[in-house]
Amino acid sequence: MKMRRWIDFTLLWQAALVVLPVVALSAVAFYSLGRDKASVERDARQRAEELAPELARRMREHAPSFLNIGAPAPGLIEDGRIVSPPDYPRFPEPQGSLSPADGGASKAWDTLVSEAKDPVSPSFVQRCVDFSRTDAHAESGAPLRDLALLLALRHTKPKETPPALLDEMTRDVLSSPSFLTPELFEAAAGRPGVAELKAKWEAQEKTLGLMRTLRPQILAAWFPREIWFWQDGHAFLAWCTPGQGARTLSRQLGVMLMTPEQADGVLRDDFRQSGVALPAWADAVVRLNGWRRAITANPDLAHAKVLASAPGHLGVHPFTLELVLADPKELYAAYERRKWLTAGLILSAAMAAMFGTVGMWRNSRRQALLSEMKSNFVSSVSHELRAPIAAVRLMAESLDRGTVAEESKRKDYFRLIVQECRRLSALVENVLDFSRIDQGRKHYTFEPVEVAAVARQAVALMEPCAADRQVSLTFVEPAVGAAEVQARCDAHAIEQSLVNLIDNAIKHSPAGAEVKVAIELAGGAAVRIWVEDHGEGIPKEEQARIFDLFYRHGSELRRETQGAGIGLSIVKHVAEAHGGRVIVESAPGEGSRFALELPV
Repeated sequence: MKMRRWIDFTLLWQAALVVLPVVALSAVAFYSLGRDKASVERDARQRAEELAPELARRMREHAPSFLNIGAPAPGLIEDGRIVSPPDYPRFPEPQGSLSPADGGASKAWDTLVSEAKDPVSPSFVQRCVDFSRTDAHAESGAPLRDLALLLALRHTKPKETPPALLDEMTRDVLSSPSFLTPELFEAAAGRPGVAELKAKWEAQEKTLGLMRTLRPQILAAWFPREIWFWQDGHAFLAWCTPGQGARTLSRQLGVMLMTPEQADGVLRDDFRQSGVALPAWADAVVRLNGWRRAITANPDLAHAKVLASAPGHLGVHPFTLELVLADPKELYAAYERRKWLTAGLILSAAMAAMFGTVGMWRNSRRQALLSEMKSNFVSSVSHELRAPIAAVRLMAESLDRGTVAEESKRKDYFRLIVQECRRLSALVENVLDFSRIDQGRKHYTFEPVEVAAVARQAVALMEPCAADRQVSLTFVEPAVGAAEVQARCDAHAIEQSLVNLIDNAIKHSPAGAEVKVAIELAGGAAVRIWVEDHGEGIPKEEQARIFDLFYRHGSELRRETQGAGIGLSIVKHVAEAHGGRVIVESAPGEGSRFALELPV
């Protein structure tokens, strides 16, 4: 027991020496991988810090011209008034008193209206066109130029509309619109070019509406700025850039209106023209007056990690350029490959260490068990050999000295010497068979054999042994059919197996008990040779172990039964070599029944 505990302690220590280095190397490897990931991100930040200022500088060089001071823009505010697109009162503003110029124009208008009679002459239409070039207003606040155009359109058929009238209407609608402009389009409906003109005017009106919404915010500060605002549920960006008016003291502010998509397009065009190539894992974002706009392929960068930022200008408009980590998978691709490779190597090493440790443990335990079994085997064989040799020696010495005078006594001595020699022969034969089996040199000669004859021969050989132990050994005559059955087998090996089974039955039977040997057919394809005793029986949990090498019931110190513990192992090997098996039926206190089953 102490030796086994020492072996277990040694195995645990050896397993620790194998496993602990693997654990330590794994910890160091995973720590290094963590530092490797931090190094990858640090290199990415350093690269981004180098690229961000360069990209900001290049984008300023290629910024659109409308973002510079004094550049023309679709929207223009001068001294607080919307100049472009031309603004106008949305409702008429009555005049308190007319100026001399307006008064003269009003009288000329009255005269022109009085001459309007259908059909009108071409000269009347021309007078209306000429009158439309005035900037005078009627007392109601209505522009006389629009009233003159309405008068000419309402007295002119669509097919007879002179080109001069449509040209004047185009100039008036686009450069001097008023609240009467919708009336002009209604009167000019169906005339050539009017639909296209109306589309231009509606686009201009939309821009004017945005400028009216934006005007209060623009007047609050007069410097380059960007204003995001909403109208009719849509977002717009206004680029407000100061300009220089025609008069020295006038203040102008150019306004470029864009949708978010158009603003993104401007930024992306500027980025493409900069010629700066970003790494595959990075994207650029412009922070403009609180809004973040992606200027590369990925529009969803609201939560992307910022690696570096740099200030810049688009014309005179300041912005902040950010380089963000848009594709972490691309950045960490090489790291992920190294991580999984390292994890695979660590796992392989751990598995190898585990299997090696388990194998070492099992081999060491097997070696310890084998050593113990061999020790028991040597002890058993030594004991089995010593007893008959000592008996033979004592009886031979007695006969040699002539101390046994009686003839009957001498015959008993001779019989005992023969019996012990037979016992020694059986033991030596089993040991030799075991040696051949263990070395793989056991060969069998298969030939047709009458099973009943082999069983009778084995019983005859063991009858003296049974008589010496005061056990009745009986061979039960087989039934018709079983007596003539033949099996293709090695007769000597089968006989030796039966001798081992009968010997075990005799040794485990009390004096006066009976051991039976019988033969029966098993389904026509096999024959069974039964050896039945009435001994102490075998517990259920030990029935599978009795065929193990060197296993014996009890211990060597107790010596409950004779034998070396190899007989049943040889029986099992012989049965399996013949394509058969050994069957055990036993219970404690009810005896045992062993059957050697062979194919016929």
